[in-house]
Amino acid sequence: MHIRASIAWTLAGAIVLLIGAMIFSAIRDSRSQQQQLQSLLSVQQQSIQAASQRQQGRDAQLASALATISQLKKRTQTPAQIIRELPQDLPLIPSQIQMSLPEATPLNPTPDAIARIPQSDLKPLFDSLQDCKAGALQLNTCLADRKDDGAKIQALTSERDAAVAASKQGSVWKRTKIALKWAAVGILIGYFAHR
Repeated sequence: MHIRASIAWTLAGAIVLLIGAMIFSAIRDSRSQQQQLQSLLSVQQQSIQAASQRQQGRDAQLASALATISQLKKRTQTPAQIIRELPQDLPLIPSQIQMSLPEATPLNPTPDAIARIPQSDLKPLFDSLQDCKAGALQLNTCLADRKDDGAKIQALTSERDAAVAASKQGSVWKRTKIALKWAAVGILIGYFAHR
């Protein structure tokens, strides 16, 4: 009887030590995982902040350029003003495009403007117009991609927040509960096997 009691106490002590080791391991693993997560989040946060600052700088430059263009559009209204401003916005070509506005007559109070383009400038002008079309298509694609990237970022942010919350919501206790449950199962099996 005395031997059985000492075996039971030895078994109980071993179980307590096993539970203690499991709890210690769970706490150590949890802390290690939290430190790794915090380190990763810190690095990612710095990257996000730098990207946000660059984006804000580009947005400010774009807003300034768009404001200048808008002011030019408002101030340039008449055909004479347009003929004066248009050569500045045409692509750089070897020769100057000659534009003129014929005098208004009673028969033609709003005559069409006349532009003379040297043949040597036709190809560069055509290429520039095609580049503008390509740029517009690329812009539309980039805007759509930006919208999709925003949705992806929102989803990844939600996942990150969930991971942070999961790491802070007592993963040690969850592991401890699992360890205690298995220890209880082991004790019960040992008790019934001993009988």
